[in-house]
Amino acid sequence: ECGRYPVEIFMMGEDAKLAGQREYRRNLQTLAECLNNDEWPAIKTLSLPRWAKENANA
Repeated sequence: ECGRYPVEIFMMGEDAKLAGQREYRRNLQTLAECLNNDEWPAIKTLSLPRWAKENANA
């Protein structure tokens, strides 16, 4: 009996592990560049929608 939420366990293949390690290293390099240059190109400013501003002022 697996209970309410059945679970399966998988082993990750070596090719998937290597691909993940490569992506991790690329992302670390990008992070290092952002920290070094103090530039964060993926960050965007998010503003409140009009309805939220109106509710905040009510």
